Amino acid sequence: GALVLLSIFVGYNSMRLAISYKKKIIDTMKLVGASRSFVRMPFLLGGMIQGFTGGLLAAGAIYGVIHAAVVLMQENILAQVLPPPEFYGAIVAISTLLGLFSTLFATRKYIKEGLS
Repeated sequence: GALVLLSIFVGYNSMRLAISYKKKIIDTMKLVGASRSFVRMPFLLGGMIQGFTGGLLAAGAIYGVIHAAVVLMQENILAQVLPPPEFYGAIVAISTLLGLFSTLFATRKYIKEGLS
C-alpha cells in the first residue's frame, strides 16, 4: 500500500513539474481555444508510458532475481514457486494504471487552474 501511494506521489510531482515547464504552451493553447481534454491528453499519454516502462523494468528485475536464485541454489523446489507469466503482466498493467491515475490527479488540478 505504501509503495502504491509513493508511486502515485512521484508520478503526481513529475507531471506537475512537466505542466509547470510547459505553462507557456498551455497558455497559448488556451488562447486559441483548446479544450481541457486536448491539453490534458499528451500528459496522460506520457504518464501511461512512464508507468508502462517502470512496470517493464520492475517485472524484468523481479524475474531476474528469482531466476538467479533458482540457478544459484539449484533447487527444484524453487522452480515450483516461480510466479506465472500473468504475474508479470499484472505488474506492467498496474504500473501503467498508476501512471495514468497520478497524471489524472496532477492535470485535473493544475490544468484546471490554467484553463479557466
